[in-house]
Parts: sequence; C-alpha cells; structure tokens
Amino acid sequence: MATKRPLAHKVIISPEDAVDALSRSGYLLENRIARTLEKFATQLLVNVAFVDRATSQVRELDVYCFKGQLSDYNEFFSCSAHLLIECVNNPQPIAFFRSTRDMNLYPLLAARPAWLDLSPIEETIHIEKFHNCFTVPLATNYCTFVTKKSGEWMVTHADEQHQEFSTLATMAQMTREKQLTVLEEMSRPEDAIEACGIEFIYPILVVEGTLFEVIQDAKGLIKLRSINRIRYGKSQIWNGTRKYSPIDVMTESYFPKFLRLVESDCRNALRLLEERSEDVLEAAKNRESLGERFAFEDYLP
Repeated sequence: MATKRPLAHKVIISPEDAVDALSRSGYLLENRIARTLEKFATQLLVNVAFVDRATSQVRELDVYCFKGQLSDYNEFFSCSAHLLIECVNNPQPIAFFRSTRDMNLYPLLAARPAWLDLSPIEETIHIEKFHNCFTVPLATNYCTFVTKKSGEWMVTHADEQHQEFSTLATMAQMTREKQLTVLEEMSRPEDAIEACGIEFIYPILVVEGTLFEVIQDAKGLIKLRSINRIRYGKSQIWNGTRKYSPIDVMTESYFPKFLRLVESDCRNALRLLEERSEDVLEAAKNRESLGERFAFEDYLP
C-alpha cells in the first residue's frame, strides 16, 4: 500500500507583509499618477499593450494621456500633447550625468506642415524660446547603486530601468509616426479641409525615489545634487536611422508642475501657428516633404 505524502504547508502572505511589498512596487505610484491626470487629460488609458516592432514582443506602457487644444480662431488648427508614462519606485537613487556639450535636442513632435519656409516648423516658430524642455539639463548616461556580497556599494545599469527607457523611446517613435499619419488623414482636399497643428510627444519616467545629478569639476571632484527633473537623451536605431528620444525623468512631487508646463507649451505653439496662419496653410497645401532635421549623428555609421 502506497504511503501518502504529507501535504506541503501553504504559506500565505500576511497583510503587513503585503502592504510592505506593495509599497516597494510601482503599482501604487501608477495609480496616483493616473488620478492626477484625470482632470488634465482629454483621454486617459492605463496599462496599454503594444507590439515592439524591433523585437515583435508585446510590451506594456503604464499610462497614456492625450491632452488636446483647439484654436479659437481657425477650426482646423490644433496643438496637442501625448504623454507616455512609465512609473517606478526606485529603491536606490538614479544618478544622471549631464551632457558636456549642447546637443540642441528639440522636443519630439509630429507636425503638419512639417516645414515652413526652408526650416522645420519648430525652428520657424522658435519653440526654443518658450518650450519648457530647454530650461532643463540634458543627460546622456545614468546609473543606480547596488551592494556587493562584501557590502561595498557599486554603480550599475539596472535591467528594469533600461527596459523602461527602451519602452518609452520605442513608444515615442511609434506615436510620432502614428500622429503624422493621423494629421494627413484628417486633411481632405476634396472637402477643402487642411488640418494643421503640432503634436508634442512627451516620454516620461516618474520615480517615487531620489534623483541625483552627477557633477565633476576640473579637478575631478565629484558632487551629487538632488534634483526633481532631468532630461535623458535615449539613443536608438529606428528604421535604420539613429534617433534620440528625449525622456523627461521626474519625481512624483514635480509631476503636477510638469502638467502645467505642458499646457503652456501647447498654448504658446498654437498662438504662434495662428500668428502665421496664412503661411502655415499655404505650406500645408504643398504635400512634398523636405525631409527631417539633420543632426551631427547622421555622419556616424
């Protein structure tokens, strides 16, 4: 007769341990960010699945927010914002290394018309004079901190943060391509409709923990400065071309202020489009693309 094996003891997490585990995750932060966006958003989606074209894998974006603004003077003019948000409760600070050179990294956008006169529309209306991104330091590298078995601290690139930045950069480029298509589809020459506008695309990482900016002086002395926001220029190969996706990294406490800056960006861009409405409409009728912005990185293989 076979001997019955004793049943394994089933361990169930205690409410106290469950609360502790949840507090160390990003789920609660994600819910708080979504609540903050409820009054701001024209459209709000949480846990958005999408297919990464480079890997054919399904990924998930924590939060997508669309904020639309229409012109009061021209029914076919608009300036809108697409917020692509990942949330992370970083147990250790994330340290960013400010770029030592001016990369002149404009915000990511889709526009129709894409060009005005002989320059990209963002240069023609001089968004560098009002867009909030130009007041924020730009970093091209980052790290976080872990302990060795010996107890000594070391710097590292956390896999989770790398994945979040990759998700945001990929989704940003996909959103830009989609919005360029949408702007064209909204224009129907047979109905005398010429949709003109700018779609700002903001890939965003919101953290619950600490952010550092790393500063090294001429003597090699390293200083850390606690910050609320920085831009990270994520480099990637997209459709065979090197692209930089400027990702806004910020603390949860800074996020409400950032939403006010986004609204201001859209209002100012829309105002400048309206001021040159005749030129903008004329350029929109010419559907021949002049190409994209040329960058120094285009010389690289």
